[in-house]
Amino acid sequence: MVFLNEKVFNDSSNPLNVISVLSTVIKFNSFTTSQTSKVLWTPSIGQSINLTAINISAAVGTKISFQRAGNAVFLVVLLNTSISLYNANYCSPVRFDKNESISITSSFTLTSGEYDITLIGYEN
Repeated sequence: MVFLNEKVFNDSSNPLNVISVLSTVIKFNSFTTSQTSKVLWTPSIGQSINLTAINISAAVGTKISFQRAGNAVFLVVLLNTSISLYNANYCSPVRFDKNESISITSSFTLTSGEYDITLIGYEN
């Protein structure tokens, strides 16, 4: 059973607002070799990336570290088996600083093969 705070949803003096922004940028990348600090998305000058989803498919086991400025890791995905999928949709976007890029460092866990990464979001 789920209990909701009725005041949050029924307070006419302070209504619950949801702001929705369309994800207008889709960055698709395909690789067959390991990558080191490979930039996947650089925002337009003076803009910030708002990441709303990540999708990865790999034909072989792969470890992928997603990085922001200064190679600071913000997400590590380990796909242990061949023909693996990873998908993350964020209710609130992962916000980056102005002019901050997203990059990856990757390695294969067993043998080389192909993997695809799709980043979805918007800039503002």
